[in-house]
Amino acid sequence: MRLVQRLAGSGVFVCAAFISGVSFAKEYKFVASDPVREGLVTMGKPGLTVALARDHVMEILQSKNSCSAWFAEVDPNAAATFASLKFIIETDGPKDVLALHSYSGEMLLKHPYSAKALENAGANSFVVLNAKGAFFVHAAPVLRQENKSIWFRPFGRCELLVGSYRGNTLAAQITILLHELGHVVGRLPAESDELSGQSGRNTAEVVSRCHKQIKAAAGSPL
Repeated sequence: MRLVQRLAGSGVFVCAAFISGVSFAKEYKFVASDPVREGLVTMGKPGLTVALARDHVMEILQSKNSCSAWFAEVDPNAAATFASLKFIIETDGPKDVLALHSYSGEMLLKHPYSAKALENAGANSFVVLNAKGAFFVHAAPVLRQENKSIWFRPFGRCELLVGSYRGNTLAAQITILLHELGHVVGRLPAESDELSGQSGRNTAEVVSRCHKQIKAAAGSPL
């Protein structure tokens, strides 16, 4: 995922969505009920969207495949850890892509985050999803900085991508949840600098390890 692009003109263009990594901890056991899912289904359409993607991730992690094996290298109970995670949907999160001037004259694109979780948080921690990020929307308005000033003006719209997946698609949503699990269990490094490109590298790593499972899950409803 590249966070640096040259902008030639206004209109609709493609940019990659930023997924933020941030951490808590505890122990988790599977129980017959699923209180996390029960809570999600009471949150209306956004909650149901999260619940569906979560169901697919659970299926991936509970099966023997390259993706689950990759997570098991750092957490043998990755499926249980993921099942314990609680979700918060931030309704007033950032919604714009900011086109900022770099010192070299290029435009740096700062995207609205898709999700964030605390690094090495462990079971029972939280994942925050941005209601205006790529988990729920496929495009975002762009605000371009005026001549390195504090002023910004509208500059078209940007199609958000999670790796190669369009925002607000099941494949993108599954990827985002796997990405955040990667931070929770310490499988992926933290992303303290939004413009460093680490978020994109982390997403690329998730996709390289889980592409087959993401593709299969997105093409076959539970």
